[in-house]
Amino acid sequence: MTCRFERVLAAVLFGVVLLPSQTVPANADDVRVVAVSPAETVSLREGRKVRFEVTLHYALQSADSAILQVYAERYAKSGGVCDDADLHQTEGGTTVRIQRGTGDVHVRFPWQWGTGPDAKVPRGAASLAFGVNLWSDKGGRPVKPVRAFETSFCRPIAP
Repeated sequence: MTCRFERVLAAVLFGVVLLPSQTVPANADDVRVVAVSPAETVSLREGRKVRFEVTLHYALQSADSAILQVYAERYAKSGGVCDDADLHQTEGGTTVRIQRGTGDVHVRFPWQWGTGPDAKVPRGAASLAFGVNLWSDKGGRPVKPVRAFETSFCRPIAP
C-alpha cells in the first residue's frame, strides 16, 4: 500500500503522469513505463531542452541480468499520435542494468528536438513517446536485443 501511496503523492506534488499497475506472468520478461516527469502539462517545443525522468517497472525471468534501453521517440504525426508504422526517430535515451526478479528503476536523460542533417522526421508539429528495449547483458554492456516494447506516454510537440 505504501508504494501506491508514494506514487499518488508523487503525481500530486510533482505533476508526474502515472499508469496503473498491471500483473505480469511469473515466467515472462516485461517492462512498463509507469511514470514520466515532467508531466504532459509541460509543453514540448522545437529547440527546447527538457530533462525527462522515467520510472519503469520490470519483471526479468529469462536471465540473471539484462540491460534496459530507455529512449524518447519522435513521430511525424502531430497531436499526440504515436504510430510505429509512421515515420519516427529516436531522440535521446539511456541504459540501465537490471537483475532477475521484479523491481522499479528510475532513469533520467536529456531530450532536444532533433532537426539536424540526419533527422528523418521533418520540422514542425510532431509527437513524442517513450520506449524500452530489453538487451542481453555481458559485463554491464548490451549485447543482443531480446525484446522491444511498445512506446507509451505519447504527447504532442509544438513547432
